[in-house]
Amino acid sequence: MSEKKLFLKNIHYFRAFAIINIVLVHVWTIPERYKESHHTTYTFITTAREVLFHDSTIYFIFISGFLFYYLSSKFELRRYYKNKAANVISPYIVMTSLILILKINEYIRPEYSWFFSLKKILTVFIYGKAQVQYWYIPFITLVFIISPFLLKIPKDIFLRIVFIASVLPLFGTRTATELSFWQYIYFFPIYLQGMYVAMDYSNIILKIDRNKIYLILIAITSSAFIIISYWNSYYISSPKLTESVFYIQKLSITFLIILAFQKLENKNIPILNNFATYSFAIYFTHILVGYNSVRTYYYHFFTDSSFLILPASILYAVIITFTTLFICMGVKKLLGKQSRYFIGA
Repeated sequence: MSEKKLFLKNIHYFRAFAIINIVLVHVWTIPERYKESHHTTYTFITTAREVLFHDSTIYFIFISGFLFYYLSSKFELRRYYKNKAANVISPYIVMTSLILILKINEYIRPEYSWFFSLKKILTVFIYGKAQVQYWYIPFITLVFIISPFLLKIPKDIFLRIVFIASVLPLFGTRTATELSFWQYIYFFPIYLQGMYVAMDYSNIILKIDRNKIYLILIAITSSAFIIISYWNSYYISSPKLTESVFYIQKLSITFLIILAFQKLENKNIPILNNFATYSFAIYFTHILVGYNSVRTYYYHFFTDSSFLILPASILYAVIITFTTLFICMGVKKLLGKQSRYFIGA
């Protein structure tokens, strides 16, 4: 594993696709007050958001596994852990601390003992509870810790492990945003799949191309099932079944998007490049940018207009997505290389 690997622009652009999906699942929302007064619009947005963007973390995890193996030809253990500490752990601690300061009244109160407050604060750091998306950092940290050991597994044995592990997410054990053993059962196989694709990238891409019609049918069929499950409240009564179908849907989309982006391999698309470059920083900051008070103020302009709520919600999601990108670019410009310790870029 000593050869120098080519820069895969389609994987880079897929990272942009992944972060945009993750942002949209969190910010394409409308206030709860519309649930009764504009029920149809509220239901449409909620259903469309979940069908299109729920479980987009799968994209991020797949990319992590892919890049870990793809770049492992120049792997150095000490440098690897050092980079993860600088680019992942440091910004996580900084951003979590900032959020705790902003919400300090939730953790330190006169009626709380110092031990109770300390316990609540430590729980936020350990389990990633500062914001809805932060559970991913403690999750992926453990994955990063054990990843070097995966390189020691003989390839034939590793392929068998991947094959068996790929069945596990079909049990739908995802525990929402709670860090748990079952969360690893659901997501860790996807990291292994990313590694597997990187091992034999050229041949697998050819297989994806030959079977793209089947992948399209799987993506459409699984999406249709998810829509029906939301319309008939199956997701509430059978969440594990729906999560297992989300796994199938997002994995088929993963392969199709990577294949589609191959056509852009020789093209420089600045907007996709920027989203990919700042993807981790955007992950850390997008909820802060789209804070509830910002959303509430924005929707004051559309309170009584049923016709405008849907396009207004789309515009809001676009504004927050691009504003987050521009803020991250600004921080990078201001702090230079040191920005990675604060926002991960």
